[in-house]
Amino acid sequence: MKYHPVLLSLGSNLGDRQANLQSALERISDSPAMSVRKISSLYETTPLYNPDQGNFYNIAAEIETDLRPTELIDTLKRIEVNGGRDLNAKRYGPREIDIDIIFFTNVVLKSEKLTIPHHSLYERSFVLTPLNELNGRFVDPVTGKNVRLLLSECPDRTSIQKIGTMNIPKSEFLTEV
Repeated sequence: MKYHPVLLSLGSNLGDRQANLQSALERISDSPAMSVRKISSLYETTPLYNPDQGNFYNIAAEIETDLRPTELIDTLKRIEVNGGRDLNAKRYGPREIDIDIIFFTNVVLKSEKLTIPHHSLYERSFVLTPLNELNGRFVDPVTGKNVRLLLSECPDRTSIQKIGTMNIPKSEFLTEV
């Protein structure tokens, strides 16, 4: 099987935000097809598109998976629903958990269901800041720019503040024998 490195963005602004993120990471690690390899620090950010809601906690995570992109998004959506997210709620509204695929190796994909790299990553400091910490040298296959440069060019100037760290859950996936 081929294992794919994937960069995710996770956010929460309802309930115990840090616990919601930790639970999502644990659900990812509990999957027989995924493993969390690295995570960024925890950041608190002001909402970008709908300011009439609470602040978000955001992290970036690097995972490995043997799933194809469409299988991965289906799995991540199930994790969101299990974490309390209403997928029919107002777009950009408050949510317990939001998980986005930002990069899937160097795949470029545009379909009705999924766009990789994530279509809004270029305008979101709450995605790019944790991602820069995690892997600022990663090169976007569409623009040819690394994450550090994308962050420096990002027009989003909403507040983002590093507030702590989180634990990487243990995983049975990719365990060496």
